[in-house]
Amino acid sequence: RCRPEYIALADDGKDLGAYVSPYDGGIRYTDDKIAELISALNQRGMLENTVIIVTADHGEAFLDHGQWTHGGTLYNEEISVPLVVWREGMTPRVVERLVSTLDIFPTILDLAGIPLPPSDGESLVHLLKGQDEAYRRNAAVSERGTGAGPERAVVQAGWKLIVPPADGPRLLFDLSADPKETVNRFAAETIRATGLSKTLADVSGSTNSVAFRAKSAPVSPELRKQLEALGYAK
Repeated sequence: RCRPEYIALADDGKDLGAYVSPYDGGIRYTDDKIAELISALNQRGMLENTVIIVTADHGEAFLDHGQWTHGGTLYNEEISVPLVVWREGMTPRVVERLVSTLDIFPTILDLAGIPLPPSDGESLVHLLKGQDEAYRRNAAVSERGTGAGPERAVVQAGWKLIVPPADGPRLLFDLSADPKETVNRFAAETIRATGLSKTLADVSGSTNSVAFRAKSAPVSPELRKQLEALGYAK
């Protein structure tokens, strides 16, 4: 069980509601602020020339797999995030296809009429127009760093493989029958696991990512306080 120090609850199980309720309040607060932003754009006559995209960089665990917060696993509660795209005149629809946050960058460029450079993402404009057959992504990969090396996961055709660093046990889930990822099918589905392993290796080996050297920068007392409140600094 992983519970960071800033979640000061006496009993994880009994106090689950005490943590979920403020989180729900945070969602409501964000929703209200988005409404204020849209209203301000509309009042200024800018809404018709604006694309609004709402998403997140991670989900949140509420003891789903014995974990609090985020960043500790690659289960869906931590890596599955909302993605809402709106622009004036768009016909509302729910997209069931597997997409990736990597697709946001080329989507913005495409909507702005800017040529797309090589990237690991694919524009979602076809999906926005209902042209699902033109969208080519069939797998999505997630990764998180650990002290022993990267842990990776791949989702394809309704199945998900999680590959831990070093020699840890691999996890395979049938997301259609087991959306909460409770039954490891790795030993029983060796052919499928092998196929997903190959997909993961192919995607990881063909990325267009560019490494940037990290730079040190001073942190103000106010920013440090905010980071400490979020659990990102001590």
